[in-house]
Amino acid sequence: MSKPMLGVLICISVVAVPVFLYLAVGYWLRIRRGICPACGQKRLKMVNFVRATIEVDGERAPDAWSYHECEHCNKRFKQHRGRFTTASEHESRHFDISRKLATNRRNFA
Repeated sequence: MSKPMLGVLICISVVAVPVFLYLAVGYWLRIRRGICPACGQKRLKMVNFVRATIEVDGERAPDAWSYHECEHCNKRFKQHRGRFTTASEHESRHFDISRKLATNRRNFA
């Protein structure tokens, strides 16, 4: 095998392996289900993730939380700093986003 061909194969492998791993982990995170705090079934699906900036002692700091819905008992939760709380009625708009996206995907497929 010639040196230029070997160089091309090495470059492709250096790029292809991380891209494959990135896509595989992303897919796994998408289909993975957590344990529901209400019913204990492994059917808790993340439906939305919010990344924001908050103010702490006059300084800006990053913050994030996620919204989850159980496919078994249909309860909705908000996870913030590792703790699950029941999502309020005001936060229901965060759950409707995933349904709208799923409907849009079906309409364009």
